Amino acid sequence: MFGWFWSDYCRPLRWTCLNLYFRPSHCTPISRKGFQLQSFTIIPFCYFVIGWLQATEASVIFDLFFAVFAPLVVLLYYIKTFKFDRAEFMTRIDTLSPSSFDNVARIFGDPSQISSFCSAFHYLQFSSGTSLFYKSALNLLSLYKWHKIIKTLIQNYHERQIERKRKALIKPVLHESRTGSIVAVITKKLSKTLTKPKVGKHFFPKLLLSMVFFVAGVCSFVYSIGSVASTTDLCKKYEKCVLASYQWNFGKKHCTCLVFADRETSPTTYAEWTNPVDTTSNLAELAIAGQLRIVQIINRAVPELPRELKKCRNLEQLILVYTKTQHLPDWMSEFSHLEHVEGDYTNRRLELVADGIFDRMSHLNFLHFGVHPNLEKLPSLSSLKSLRYLALAVMDSLAEIPSFEGLSQLGDIIIAHIPRAASLPSLEQLDNLKSLVVTSRSAMCCNGYFTGSYINMRKLQIERNVGDVCNPNVEAWLGCT
Repeated sequence: MFGWFWSDYCRPLRWTCLNLYFRPSHCTPISRKGFQLQSFTIIPFCYFVIGWLQATEASVIFDLFFAVFAPLVVLLYYIKTFKFDRAEFMTRIDTLSPSSFDNVARIFGDPSQISSFCSAFHYLQFSSGTSLFYKSALNLLSLYKWHKIIKTLIQNYHERQIERKRKALIKPVLHESRTGSIVAVITKKLSKTLTKPKVGKHFFPKLLLSMVFFVAGVCSFVYSIGSVASTTDLCKKYEKCVLASYQWNFGKKHCTCLVFADRETSPTTYAEWTNPVDTTSNLAELAIAGQLRIVQIINRAVPELPRELKKCRNLEQLILVYTKTQHLPDWMSEFSHLEHVEGDYTNRRLELVADGIFDRMSHLNFLHFGVHPNLEKLPSLSSLKSLRYLALAVMDSLAEIPSFEGLSQLGDIIIAHIPRAASLPSLEQLDNLKSLVVTSRSAMCCNGYFTGSYINMRKLQIERNVGDVCNPNVEAWLGCT
């Protein structure tokens, strides 16, 4: 009796045990990537409610939903809740020139929201082996269950047909409902079982496998709840940690912070701008756990990058604006996942960038060096295969712009006020170049100055036969004959 009961009535429990393992485990990477708590808590709740209350047919639909569509729902949630003062930014766009390097919207967005959105977007891309495993497991589980459902429906249909034919030989067929027919089949099986109890052939292996998945699912659920509780309690005292990685932090001393943001975008006095508060110790304390992905510091002093930051091997963004940072250490070359580097603007400016610092930054796509008049040399950029945006601005001492060789993905170049650089590197290999802006003062062209009337001026020089002798092969379109 118990064997038949397990085989026929408790079959959904086996799927529930598998779901209790795969679905909460599917949430673990989400919690570690630092998704906001609202989206993280609702998904495990839905997993368990649906896992225990669903019918078998509904189970596969929900498996498909959580494997394919749930990440998309999370992404849409972050798009809907993303907050950005577009009116203020449009004022900036309207007042700055089109060539300005201060019109990058990403710098003015909330770093925690940007991080969550990027994580949700990358989660759709099978960016990790863990994500691929759990989603594939849920899909395969759904396919297997659909196979079993179809076989069961076909078997039940044939049994009902046989039962109808048998009854037709004895008495006229009664028009019974679908529910009544199913009840009759179940009653028949119960009666057979009562007279002949048996245990399924694979009962014990299935029971053991189900219990393994059940225990693993419960452990995963407990781990998720414990991670949220322990991380929230550990990181609540750090105001500058705007997004944390939810991990099992019971007994730990250091917050697993993902995003460090210390920004003062509206200083009220000149002194606050020229002598900002030193935040080096705050950054060092949150870097000890080695989990930082984004560091954004605006109008806060960080004279030297703390060595604790070296532990953050997966750092993706380093934005230092008005921070009084004077040099970038050579150990920054270990940040192979770095995608975004932003410069500084204060009177204590960057003076040294270590050679080879970019050699391992194959993921870097945004590089901005702004207002560093004492910086005489930049390291090679040839290893930045993913670089899309490059801005070099107000660098009075820079004698040579690094070669663009190997920067095949580079789309936007801004070069502003680099008076000592006599020439621009070859652009031949820049297949994806969309925008090149070179603004005054520069020794590359036009006696060091660019003006909007240069073409008209050159036409007038050729017409009056003054200035440099024109070259018919190059300047025929300007009237040179």
